Amino acid sequence: MNIEIGKFAGFCDGVKHAVEQSFYHAAKTSDTIYVDGNLIHNPQTLDLLKKSGVETLTDSEDMSILSGKTVIVRAHGVSPERREQLKSHASNIINLTCKYVSRAQGIVKKYSNNGYRIIIIGNSKHPEIIGVVGFASKDNTFVISKEEDINLLPEHSQKTLVIAQTTLEKSTFDRLVSLLQEKYNTKDIRVKNTICNATEIRQKEVVDIANRNDVVLIIGGFESSNTKNLYKIASSIKPSFYIEFKEDLEKIDLSIYNNIGIMAGASTPDWVIKEIANEIESKYSI
Repeated sequence: MNIEIGKFAGFCDGVKHAVEQSFYHAAKTSDTIYVDGNLIHNPQTLDLLKKSGVETLTDSEDMSILSGKTVIVRAHGVSPERREQLKSHASNIINLTCKYVSRAQGIVKKYSNNGYRIIIIGNSKHPEIIGVVGFASKDNTFVISKEEDINLLPEHSQKTLVIAQTTLEKSTFDRLVSLLQEKYNTKDIRVKNTICNATEIRQKEVVDIANRNDVVLIIGGFESSNTKNLYKIASSIKPSFYIEFKEDLEKIDLSIYNNIGIMAGASTPDWVIKEIANEIESKYSI
């Protein structure tokens, strides 16, 4: 049995920066630091952060607990309205918004201010998209994720900007853009591919890994959008399993496979990947 771990498996630069900075600021104070929502979609890392004094601020909590505290804006970013809410309660804000998300926010703000209809391809409930939508006119901004959603869009053509959630599957973006160009006058549509480089690189690599191996293990948090897309791609090519903890290996039998490929989402730390790889080696005496 052979194990191949993807070269680009694990933390992307944006997540790595957010995690490192969170631990750095936590180490500088004995006071509790809050993150506005889960810093990343990885339960192991969130547990370590909590032990270091970094708590997660949930939507249901009273924001008065931020009084005199430091609050972190996670890599997903927030809307201008949310940022003002945080500023009105916390004494200090640390902005760790991913540069690719910041770029999407800036593009949406610019085009919306110039009168464009904004169409975002992604998950309307994802924190990144909620934040990006906040930079545009609410009356002329739409989020779609599937072909059926296009039928619900306004029928009249007007100058329109189309962007993507930074972790979107590239093939989904291309397919829906093509359908939008069929629905509206093509000359009215401006398309900006805002999928981050790390996402595209991982999606290309998981295809190669799946083609080279008998089975693929996708490692990452079950709430991670980019990890879900890696699993979707891999499972369309070869038998694949989605793993969050090493204990999940107890539910599957890898003994029938000779070559195992491993890929991990952008919010999965290296130590989790190694822990699972080592568990496989131990269990199957590689």
